[in-house]
Amino acid sequence: MEKKIVIITSVLAMFVLVIDTTIMNVSISTLIDDFDTDVTTVQAAITLYVLVMASLMITGGKIGDIIGRKKAFRIGLII
Repeated sequence: MEKKIVIITSVLAMFVLVIDTTIMNVSISTLIDDFDTDVTTVQAAITLYVLVMASLMITGGKIGDIIGRKKAFRIGLII
């Protein structure tokens, strides 16, 4: 049962990342108007956001290998 909870929580966390990225891509025109910038700048910001999230996932996996998955997962939820 505990493994199922961890898997469900991980899937939901990934889902939030995908939804967040989709929201940012859908709102590009609004971001351009609100921040008075161009498409290239907004798209670069979205790309950097996705790259940072992906690198944090890789780092989190490595930390999980080092200190243990449960402990790393709990620390990640707290942060």
